[in-house]
Amino acid sequence: MSSNSTTTLRLDTNRQVLDISNNIFDCKILFVIETENETPFEFNVVDEETLKKNEFSLNRVENGYATGTARNIQQPTFLVITSPRSCTATVTLQHIKNPAGASAPNTTTTTRRTPAAAAAFRLEPQIGSAAAVAAANPKKFYQQTWFKALLAIVIVLALYYLYKRMKAPAAGTVAGPINGAAAPAGKKLKTSSLSIDPTSNDESSFGF
Repeated sequence: MSSNSTTTLRLDTNRQVLDISNNIFDCKILFVIETENETPFEFNVVDEETLKKNEFSLNRVENGYATGTARNIQQPTFLVITSPRSCTATVTLQHIKNPAGASAPNTTTTTRRTPAAAAAFRLEPQIGSAAAVAAANPKKFYQQTWFKALLAIVIVLALYYLYKRMKAPAAGTVAGPINGAAAPAGKKLKTSSLSIDPTSNDESSFGF
């Protein structure tokens, strides 16, 4: 057995209280709340005791639409609702009798997210975090790891080339025959005009 009802409320910054149990107990209540032009609002579903003690907070809905289920209603139950801007809200209720062995009292709420509302929940990097610093200050090409590695290779090759040049003999010099000394290019080395033949120890070339 179930029953449906629809109520229109005029919302503003003052809290409004709507009895959603309608003296129907041992049931669950399905509710839909929708404001005109998707105006944000705040609401909660509470029992009579909680309402009197004022020990509850309101749930904020940014896109003007919420739906949920209040389960196992055993006492008067109320919808508390308010909005930061004046608007009209439509509240649709459906009361469904509990089957045998119903669960303990419980309220489940679901809100619809439009693309714009979903974008509002997107996380932004916190100021001072590594992600925020990286996003705000992208690395220039000469700060990239690959550029630093390439620069190191070029420096090593240049040092090796200079080392090889320093080890090579100086241009314009040739090795001389005397004591391995180098002689200036373009000049002939002077040699002795004497021809010296080795002599034998057995016979002198002078006859003695």
